[in-house]
Amino acid sequence: MGQQFAESLYGSGGIVESCSELEEELEEDLPKWAMRLQNFLDQSVKPVMTTLTFDCETSTHVISIKNDERSWERYFAFVLNDDRRVFRVSLVTGSLAPRGGASNVCDESKPYSDSAAISVEFSGERGVDALLVVGTEAEVWRYRLSSA
Repeated sequence: MGQQFAESLYGSGGIVESCSELEEELEEDLPKWAMRLQNFLDQSVKPVMTTLTFDCETSTHVISIKNDERSWERYFAFVLNDDRRVFRVSLVTGSLAPRGGASNVCDESKPYSDSAAISVEFSGERGVDALLVVGTEAEVWRYRLSSA
């Protein structure tokens, strides 16, 4: 995990911006625990945090996730059951510092964060519902996405 984290920091800043970038990057490297996050039938029966409703006035929501573990954790975000691809997630993967954050020995003014802000954007037909699943190996956050 440490080598993967270091490579992600030096390669792309540890962050993948869009779903298409994630699909390309992860064709061979998706961990088994992250593959389980993509199973809609399994994820749809588990508890959700809340419903994010998108309407004429709200086309974007931002959620925050926070690492409660004492180790670095990689996270992945997936939109499930969105056949029309009307929802777009920014920051679909990245690394979270251990609980409380971590200092950056290269630049002390830029410590590593134990949280991440993930943006969900809606554009397209109304009447589409989907499920946003964001998770680390230790924790999973689920949100219903509804376009009224």
